[in-house]
Amino acid sequence: MRLAPTQTMALSSIQKICLSILLVLSLLVSLDHMRRWFTGLPPDLRAFYAAGQVIDQHANPFTVQPLLNQERSLTGPNATQDIVAPVPLPPYDLVAFGLFARLPVHLAAACTAAATIAAGVAIGFALFQAAEIPLLLAIAAAFEAVIYAASGLGQIAPIAIALLAIAIWAVRTKRYNLAGICVAVSLIQPQIALGAVISTALFVPRARVSLILCVALALLTSFIVLPHTIIAQYTAILGIHALAEIHFPAQYSLTWLAVHFGTSPKLAIALGGASTVLALVLSLIIVAQHCQAALMNGAVIALPAAFAVLGGSFIHEHQLALAFIPALFLLRTTRSLFDSNWALAIMVLPFSSFLTLEPYWPKHAAYPSIALAFAICWTLVFYRSRPLGNATAMQKSTVITIGLACLFLLFAKLRPIVQMQLPQIPIIATENASLEWAVFCESANTAFHSTWYPLLVKLPVWLSAIAIAVCTARNVEQQ
Repeated sequence: MRLAPTQTMALSSIQKICLSILLVLSLLVSLDHMRRWFTGLPPDLRAFYAAGQVIDQHANPFTVQPLLNQERSLTGPNATQDIVAPVPLPPYDLVAFGLFARLPVHLAAACTAAATIAAGVAIGFALFQAAEIPLLLAIAAAFEAVIYAASGLGQIAPIAIALLAIAIWAVRTKRYNLAGICVAVSLIQPQIALGAVISTALFVPRARVSLILCVALALLTSFIVLPHTIIAQYTAILGIHALAEIHFPAQYSLTWLAVHFGTSPKLAIALGGASTVLALVLSLIIVAQHCQAALMNGAVIALPAAFAVLGGSFIHEHQLALAFIPALFLLRTTRSLFDSNWALAIMVLPFSSFLTLEPYWPKHAAYPSIALAFAICWTLVFYRSRPLGNATAMQKSTVITIGLACLFLLFAKLRPIVQMQLPQIPIIATENASLEWAVFCESANTAFHSTWYPLLVKLPVWLSAIAIAVCTARNVEQQ
């Protein structure tokens, strides 16, 4: 059964108050992560800042030294960091980090926090009209599904996801130059944005000029600012880093899955790369078949985004959060659990917290965010289902939330104790930083003392991402 789209129903004062509370709480749990940035930069943000300092010194940011010394200097006078965190990002990202690192550390942290908060708000604004849910709820869900996990690390993925969300909104509202600019800049995370960039270049003619100019400017700046050796080395870094993370528990790639079942590392990398190409080609074929509708409703960008997180050689939970965007844009309001909300709802839950190297469960500090995730899950499903009637919507949201809560508690009960101990390794200054990172990833893998748990906990997230991609493809003609 498919219902005609309706406008978001008017909210009562009580509903506005409840949604405001959800929004404030969702902001607070993310801001709590960001508050800690001012006593010590989180791991990924520290690596980005250190890489910028190295670039500013005209040194190589892909080798162990001087990157490790710069990262140690940012952890405080008693730093005992024994391993370098590599920065396997495109050259134009490194150029931006070079400018970023010229800011004082606290100011850099404040700017990143502001950009991350702005990303959550932008995602909410871009989504709420198309998703037919209240703005307050859209922003709260964006913070819980996209911002929360990434803010603990200081990741840039939320900014790229927000740019794609804005690009979808811009296409829907015929702001094509803005769409081209946003899609181009989202290439700061190429593994999730490349499909959207190609689709926009092929199927949105009025966005091509702004897109091509932005990409050309980024590439030209990279060649001017960075030495040729750094740019050439980047192509080799990708394969090395993908191999380094083949056992990393927080990987959601097909490469990780293939290695988990005994495939050789090189074959697993090839399978991951092939799956990326296959997903990209399939999404472009679907867009081409429904080009006019896809251009009108933003599926020209949303569909490649939905397929971008399927398989691959290298993808983490903060990149996987991209699936939240096409889910809200193109899932239908139906009585079917598959074709409506369960896949969307499960993406809101912080399942990735089970795979973290810190003991978030049963750590008391995690309880508020977990409870908030379920509250947002229930509210989101309810408002998405209101065209079915309030009684049906309440029943549906309650069933889905209880089911997910049971799944959460089961995984929490099964979760093994994580005991992480880094081995002592010799520091080779000229060695590729990703080679030493492999030692950390292998240590993280053995810390769980379980071969089946990291696989088990990923299944719901993988299934939800697949469901979102399938539903988005089925609904590409939806206006």
